[in-house]
Amino acid sequence: MKYNWKDRLRNYGVLQRAIAFALTTLVIYVFLPKDILFQYEYQENQPWKHDKLYAPFEFGIRKTTAELEKERTLVAKKQPIVFNYIDDIDRAIFTQIEMELQDAGADTLCVEHMTKFEKSFFSVMSQGLIDRSGAPKNINEKPNVGLMFQNEMVTKPAGQMLTIQKAINQVTAKLVELDPVCKGTMLAALTKHIRANAVFNDSLTEKILNQAQFEVLEMEGRIEKGEAI
Repeated sequence: MKYNWKDRLRNYGVLQRAIAFALTTLVIYVFLPKDILFQYEYQENQPWKHDKLYAPFEFGIRKTTAELEKERTLVAKKQPIVFNYIDDIDRAIFTQIEMELQDAGADTLCVEHMTKFEKSFFSVMSQGLIDRSGAPKNINEKPNVGLMFQNEMVTKPAGQMLTIQKAINQVTAKLVELDPVCKGTMLAALTKHIRANAVFNDSLTEKILNQAQFEVLEMEGRIEKGEAI
């Protein structure tokens, strides 16, 4: 049986298509992902209904946005409001008190009591009398207050911080053995001139808060490779 040129051309086209099909099949096989596809059906926040699933690799368990916001809010509530203690204010206050006593002639009358009064005043004021007028309104909601003494911060319970009345009461208690007239004159001058010696440090308060919130971990756990999920 003889083939003419048309039959040869027809067979050549079939051969081309067969070769193209074979090459296409080979390329698909080579480039198809070798990983096994996830074979299970599941719904978010629903119990797992299949056999145990083992982690193919190590990965962290990320907290939800709501959980992160809740933690950062709690951290913000616990962070102290920071005040700078300014000891120069104490000296300025006592200078005003001394001038008041001089004008009243009490500096001579009560000269033997002045040393006791001075020590009592500075001892009490060194605890820090905060200026609440410049502080955030939520200061009473804070469990702690930070006092900066030069480059060192001391954290104290907010309820233990001095108010003007608390400071006067503490000085009064230290002067219980003084002559009543002298004590009354000194306390009157103290009441007139006493003021806060710790001022709100906005930038440091914000810095400490931002650092604390930054340190809130975004992961709440870790699954090791091969561990049942």
